[in-house]
Amino acid sequence: MAADMARAQRRAKGKRARDESKKDEKVPKRARVRAPALVVFGLGNVGEERFKERHNFGQRVLAAVAEQKAAILLEDLQTGAKGTRSVPGSERPWLLLPPQSHINDSGRALRGALEALNQTVATPLVVVDDVAIPLGTIRFRAKGSSGGHNGLKSIEAEFGADYHRLKVGIGGERSKDHVVGEFSPEEEAIAELVIARAAEAVSLWLELGPEEIEQVLARVNRPDFCNVSKTSKEPASAVDGPPAFASVPVAGSQLISGNKDGKEGESIKEASCSGGPSD
Repeated sequence: MAADMARAQRRAKGKRARDESKKDEKVPKRARVRAPALVVFGLGNVGEERFKERHNFGQRVLAAVAEQKAAILLEDLQTGAKGTRSVPGSERPWLLLPPQSHINDSGRALRGALEALNQTVATPLVVVDDVAIPLGTIRFRAKGSSGGHNGLKSIEAEFGADYHRLKVGIGGERSKDHVVGEFSPEEEAIAELVIARAAEAVSLWLELGPEEIEQVLARVNRPDFCNVSKTSKEPASAVDGPPAFASVPVAGSQLISGNKDGKEGESIKEASCSGGPSD
């Protein structure tokens, strides 16, 4: 019996020694890789005449960001990333990329633009319209499915689903005529407020950085931020045309809707920004 007690005491002593050793070990925390550059890509179809269409809502948000931050046009880029602007004063490059092709080819366009900018490992933020989200609501996501949007499908084919996206609702019916149409005068008043709010969300992502995406999601997806109405504060400056981003012409182009058969977007509750970061 005495021998058994001695063995038990030795085992207990050995366990305590191992536990103390583990406490003394310095276990390094997993460091987040800092993106060398940030690129905001506003989806849409090329052509100045397309600027006010619902499908170019992302481009209009991009133009508002460029105006607010006095972004500088990179004039030497004529192919692949034409119309790109750089935000001055940042520690790493902040680049604003307008549509470069049809919205259905957004993935290849983004890939080509990153190569033209010599920023192939930059972290992108995609700003995109969504017919399933009501006009007046924006939604930030860290990853997720395309929701049926062909522009996002194209990006997913090139980059996978783990890219950040800001969705701006356009509401309405799921049809090509709707997404390539323009807002009514009453809708346009709300759209201008949405553009201003979405530009704030983009600025937050740039300033905090994609490394702090949890903070961005928490702040942008709050109901008092993500839902905009006509009673909201008027934006400092409405974007009525494409002065900051002249669309890139495509010879012999034919407008292609961002979704086959007009089925696009994601299913959410009306005027809600709730849900996980990947839906």
